[in-house]
Amino acid sequence: MRILLPLYGLVLTAFAVAVLFVFKSGLDDYVAARGLAASAIVAPDGWELRDYKRADGELITQAVFDPAVTDTTQQLLARFETRDGGISQSTLTTFLRGDERLALRISKAPHMPPRQSLAARFGRVDDSPDTQEEREGVFATLAGLPIIEEPRFSHGDGGSDPMPVNYRHFTTVIGDQAVDEVLEVSILTNASDAAVLTVLNSLDMEVLHAQLPTPDPRVIVSAGVLSRDPLPLSDAPPLPSPAYRAMQLLAAGKVFDAPWQDALMDIRMGKIDSWDDLKVRYPQVDTLPVALLDVLDDGTHENAARYFAAILSNSGRAWSAHEYHVLATISAAGTTQSDLAEYLSGQFDIAPEVIALAQRLPEAAPDLGPETQVVQSEVAAPVTGLRNGATCVMENGFRRCTVMSN
Repeated sequence: MRILLPLYGLVLTAFAVAVLFVFKSGLDDYVAARGLAASAIVAPDGWELRDYKRADGELITQAVFDPAVTDTTQQLLARFETRDGGISQSTLTTFLRGDERLALRISKAPHMPPRQSLAARFGRVDDSPDTQEEREGVFATLAGLPIIEEPRFSHGDGGSDPMPVNYRHFTTVIGDQAVDEVLEVSILTNASDAAVLTVLNSLDMEVLHAQLPTPDPRVIVSAGVLSRDPLPLSDAPPLPSPAYRAMQLLAAGKVFDAPWQDALMDIRMGKIDSWDDLKVRYPQVDTLPVALLDVLDDGTHENAARYFAAILSNSGRAWSAHEYHVLATISAAGTTQSDLAEYLSGQFDIAPEVIALAQRLPEAAPDLGPETQVVQSEVAAPVTGLRNGATCVMENGFRRCTVMSN
């Protein structure tokens, strides 16, 4: 009997360990099922879904992770290195398609009661804090929450100049941190607008919202994802920002005559990011180098049309009063073909090259109200019969015209 007692003890110990193991496994499965890692993030068609790896972030940012550096890019890479609080508190996921990467981080952040301002201490209303809705750069809305596209700059310490970057960073917060625990959502990507929208659509907001101890009254799950720009969004990665292209020109040693070298520096610093901004700061655009226009190219014919209208109007050619008016209207910010309908009707004798430039403008200003989702426009058959053999098609509500010159 004495011999059997130790054996019984070993059996009971083994049994207890087995029960504990099964219980622990079941508990882990339960936590995982309740945690952020099981938030119904579904791989979209054509995309692979996997756990985030450091190489993903380095490919997206084109930077090697270095914890000794504290600029914006390295801070982002460091955040994607950490899984705060384990599986139930955060998830790090990568969406892959070819060279395109979207790194998704969803993490719980603790309740942080707002610090009372000096004005509030004296009983005055403090209206200084900004909300997400008041911030610029809203790319889309997810269940009613704004998805913010952060500026494409990396900031360092010591007051150094911001560095343009060629990746994009999107953020939103589910919940109110001044009220209770929240979820922070961050997307780091080198992919297209359409890809970002696809990832947003893959998130189950009902599951995510249920993770909050206090519901967010702004969340409207049925609202889905609404884009800022007309659908369909581009499936190609965006062009490098004007600031990034200006930085590349400066790195190549490009030097322009005054005042255009100063303009190049303004673009590099993000003070100018469009043709309209340039015209406000440097209205005498008749000497503008074409290479500088390329820096501001947004991929549309409209950009070049405004440039060449300014060149033609200052070329010294004897234009009629009507032609001068049309050229001035084309080169002005925000004008459309509808502003020149009278002159495009054939009632006036306007030079063909001036008409051709006018036909490169948008047909009308798009209605991009924040509460309206713009759906894809049907593409009409080519329409011919315009002056000088112009052929136009409708694309996303704009008339795009190609002029066949002799």
